[in-house]
Amino acid sequence: MEFFETDAIDILVNNAAIMELRGIDSITPDDIWRTMTTNFAGPLLMVQAVLPFIRRGGRIINLSSRLARAPSPGGVYVYAASKAALENFTRNLATEWAAQKGITVNNVMPGATDTGTYNSSSNAYLHTWSLMLLL
Repeated sequence: MEFFETDAIDILVNNAAIMELRGIDSITPDDIWRTMTTNFAGPLLMVQAVLPFIRRGGRIINLSSRLARAPSPGGVYVYAASKAALENFTRNLATEWAAQKGITVNNVMPGATDTGTYNSSSNAYLHTWSLMLLL
């Protein structure tokens, strides 16, 4: 906190994520570890680091995905599971910390987002999925 020249934090936005599309028969333990570490454990550890410093009235926002709730084809197994874990964590955190600390904890599910990774994907599923969202 000294580095930032403040003694409190107003908001934490957990936005980092990876999405590796794999068929069920090709998912490796490393795929699971990498995705769950980035998409679930990372936000959990950031929340742990911030909670002692977040002000009353502060905000924690976790970015998830509609894939956390909606089954989809295309090898999203591990990604969807990681986002479902994040969503459940967010709900539990909101229930416990809203009253104790006077903060809000929310999950945002923006859907397909036009990013460099998304655009460079050779997987036609991603493009089909984004078109389905428009319907």
